[in-house]
Amino acid sequence: MERQRQENEERAREAKRKLEEQFKKLDKGFDPKAFTKADGESADKKLRAAAYKLDKGGRGVPVESFMSKHMEAGVFRELTKRVFGLILTNGELAAVVNRFKDGSGHVDCQVFMTQLTRLSTEEKNKKAAEQREIAREIAQKLKNE
Repeated sequence: MERQRQENEERAREAKRKLEEQFKKLDKGFDPKAFTKADGESADKKLRAAAYKLDKGGRGVPVESFMSKHMEAGVFRELTKRVFGLILTNGELAAVVNRFKDGSGHVDCQVFMTQLTRLSTEEKNKKAAEQREIAREIAQKLKNE
């Protein structure tokens, strides 16, 4: 019985060690201050594309993973990749973290989701306006013929 308990504790320690190694790998090579204006613009463009896919009604992208208070940069990168298909370079990630960071330097998930929802509305409204303009142009051409 004692041997079983010791083996269980050892497995738990090993699992914890492996998990910590995975977190370190996620943040490897990441410097939160190393980004350029171009990185920020590129990240914004990618975020807008991801936001367009967002549908809070449940038919779109599942966003439950972002309902935590905050997350580390590496975890954020991995989740945005899995949930939105968003692949960020280290510079783009630094720009995004800088934009949505909380006091501890982590990504503030509430701020991120609020801004993503706002971007989603903006992008959908822009797309709808473009489609209305195309429809007007087609109607005008048909009227002139």
